[in-house]
Amino acid sequence: KLWQEGLGYHGCIQACEQSLQALGTDYIDLYLIHSPQEITETWQAMIELQRRGWVRSIGVSNFSVAHLEVLARHSPQNLPVVNQIEMHPLNWRERRDVLEWCSSHKILVTAYGSLFSGQQERIHRTVGNLAAEKGKTGAQILLRWAHQMGFTLIPKSVHKDRIQSNIRIFDFELSDSDMSHLCNLNQECLNEYWNPLEWKVDHSSGADKV
Repeated sequence: KLWQEGLGYHGCIQACEQSLQALGTDYIDLYLIHSPQEITETWQAMIELQRRGWVRSIGVSNFSVAHLEVLARHSPQNLPVVNQIEMHPLNWRERRDVLEWCSSHKILVTAYGSLFSGQQERIHRTVGNLAAEKGKTGAQILLRWAHQMGFTLIPKSVHKDRIQSNIRIFDFELSDSDMSHLCNLNQECLNEYWNPLEWKVDHSSGADKV
């Protein structure tokens, strides 16, 4: 990812070069802008990185519709391939416009926070009954929901057993009624991540929180 300290045209080029040196590789498969700040200048640099062959694919993280529309106006032929955002049943309705915009522009949504940032009590309270009914863990239910919603997944764990468990989501399906139930849960904030919908657009000099 390109972090805040690397935003802007020259900062982005330099940050990517440093990442390549640190990784000891000639290119990066997917490079993301972490936050919607200095959007126009930074995106032009991302396009240049791709042109140079330093990066195969370019994307963004935490971009709302307003931020994505800036890219569409300035670089309609070079839209992100990915938008990585917090996404789970407790916030998906709030961000439905982002999902629809990404879908209509063929931008893949990568979901982070799928497991409620490891908040086990919240997982149990939200999907515990469904998990027991299916003979699955709460985490597997949440990951299966995200998979059936069409998101790519990046669950995080340092525990081998949980990593192995998180992979086992392809031997069952959630029914239409299961999906409807999860999609209609009350919307809640995890108070773990920042919300890009709270940031207004500033094309070149950053984004200020509303």
